[in-house]
Amino acid sequence: MASNLRVDQITSSTTGSVSIGTATFTGGLSGSITGLNVTGVITATTLNQNVTGVVTATGGFVVGTGATISGSTNTITASTNGSERVRINSSGNLGIGTDNPSKPLQVHSDSSSAVLVTGATPQIRFNSNVGDGSDADRVILGRASGNDQFIGGSVDGDAILRSATSKKVMIGYGTTEIAQFNSSGLKFKTSGMGIDFSATSDASGKTSELLDDYEEGSWTPTFTSTSTQPTVTYTSQIGNYTKIGNLVYVSCLISVSAASGGTGSLFVNGLPFAIGESTGTGGSPNFTNYNAPTSGGQAAINAASELNSGQTRFFAFLFGYDNAVWVNGSAGGLTNSTSYRVSFCYIAS
Repeated sequence: MASNLRVDQITSSTTGSVSIGTATFTGGLSGSITGLNVTGVITATTLNQNVTGVVTATGGFVVGTGATISGSTNTITASTNGSERVRINSSGNLGIGTDNPSKPLQVHSDSSSAVLVTGATPQIRFNSNVGDGSDADRVILGRASGNDQFIGGSVDGDAILRSATSKKVMIGYGTTEIAQFNSSGLKFKTSGMGIDFSATSDASGKTSELLDDYEEGSWTPTFTSTSTQPTVTYTSQIGNYTKIGNLVYVSCLISVSAASGGTGSLFVNGLPFAIGESTGTGGSPNFTNYNAPTSGGQAAINAASELNSGQTRFFAFLFGYDNAVWVNGSAGGLTNSTSYRVSFCYIAS
């Protein structure tokens, strides 16, 4: 009922309209009303004027065809097409797609994406600061540029994660990409970065705990010398390597079908990385049909390859003799059927 209304202020028409404070009949209730209590349902066409005060409708409000707003004790619900869509419960929790929200906002959908945020650069932000300040604990979910998405930090650019239509996930900060997960695995984008094992225990001689490189590949070994270069025809030149950090494992096979000329010490050239450690022996070569030098009439009793610091080559042979003499093999020892195979590890520069 309207407050403080006299009977002579209520007018009805033969069409069933009721006018309060006016003689104009537009259907339903019209005029200025202070407070209204209706047993039943109030429809959108019932009220044609503003109502000041409390409007009570025990049957709810019909705001359009199939759309109602209703409530019970400390609860508000909104329905469309005969089904409840939104609920605010007595705890103030808002539920969309659920009639029992347990958080300030709970969204549920069984048939499609529960939340769709659109716009030029749509974002969802999580922040302990009510004013959305750029404090360190803020997290932003949104679109960065193009079709890229990201999970970011504060506005000073601590981006955490980004995905792209190129089927990769990028990790970095600001606009600087540090690493990415792509179809091949984990890829570091900046030289010198890698997997840090500093949380593990250390040996006393530790110099680094960063694994910053891994590589596999091939190289082409060739015979060269310190003096006159030999003329060589090859039937096989096979080289492979694996690099883990600064440790390089190499292997090679060289087969010769013709060789002539050449003086000075014999090298194998073409290593994928320059040798970084001081001169020392490499692996023990397996070879056939090579004319090894003698020392004082003695034949060699062992042979090794010898590293050449700072170079991408190594001495093919370092022969040892009974008299504790060591001699490098000569380029002149190559024959028309020399075969040479060796494998060893070295530290890259």
